[in-house]
Amino acid sequence: MPGLKISHSLLPLRLSTKGPDNTADLTITVHNTADEEKLVSVDVNILSKGLIGFDRTMVHKRATKNVGAVAPQGEQSFVVRIYGTAQTEAGAYTMQIIAFDHYLDFDKVLDKTSKTFDIRVV
Repeated sequence: MPGLKISHSLLPLRLSTKGPDNTADLTITVHNTADEEKLVSVDVNILSKGLIGFDRTMVHKRATKNVGAVAPQGEQSFVVRIYGTAQTEAGAYTMQIIAFDHYLDFDKVLDKTSKTFDIRVV
């Protein structure tokens, strides 16, 4: 049974810790490969330890988005901002995106698809 497919892009391509803007925008696209509408939510997790996060204080290492209904063979995109500071160490930080296929409401999960990737900090 086909389900959900996840793709992502990062702008800029790496998170810079120098300069006034220590942010990067992670664009996540969820593709519905099925022939029926799906109710979708997405979790984004930072798996690596370090001074990187989804808020300026870098406390939040998890972001959740209730995407809503995705049409058959359709897609939905949204942006999650990632923050760093001058104290963030250079290197690769592992992140995970999990897309959930829900039934009736966001409390019941039918299936999930995940993707793990690294974000480079310079």
